[in-house]
Amino acid sequence: MAIHSCAHVALRCVDAQQTTDFYQGILGLDMTIADRCEIYQGRPCLYLHLFFKLGDGSFIAFFDAPEFPAMNTVPDPSQPKFAPHFAYFCANSAEVDAYKARLEKAGVHVEGPVVREPFHSIYFNDPNGHRMELTAHVPTDSDRYKEDAAKAAGVVRRWTEEKARLAKATATA
Repeated sequence: MAIHSCAHVALRCVDAQQTTDFYQGILGLDMTIADRCEIYQGRPCLYLHLFFKLGDGSFIAFFDAPEFPAMNTVPDPSQPKFAPHFAYFCANSAEVDAYKARLEKAGVHVEGPVVREPFHSIYFNDPNGHRMELTAHVPTDSDRYKEDAAKAAGVVRRWTEEKARLAKATATA
């Protein structure tokens, strides 16, 4: 058994049309499904479910659910700016830079490009306040993001031990 790909990431949106204008009009994704629903798990619940198709066949999806409390589109200042965010691959750095120009032309504030080998990335918020990253691989000799399951497990183990030591030191201080 193996999970072999991401089917979709599903997020709330403030407004279906505004979200469509951004993801279809600015980012150029095809909206392939818009499903108006009135029932969720046997109970009345009005919402619209939108799916925008990525180049690999996966989707980013949104729920416009007006019966629920309004979304806070302002990032929580108590959380680090880098999390959470959703990162999507482009074919190369030139495409990332072209998206930066397209987003800025549309009035979207874009940070970057930021190069952290082996990635060339830009960061921006969509109209719903969700943090997004568009990234491409760049040639590098760095092993920083080289896939290595044993090394990764060791890093997590050491991190967990370090956090425990820090928590203990803080509790006794």
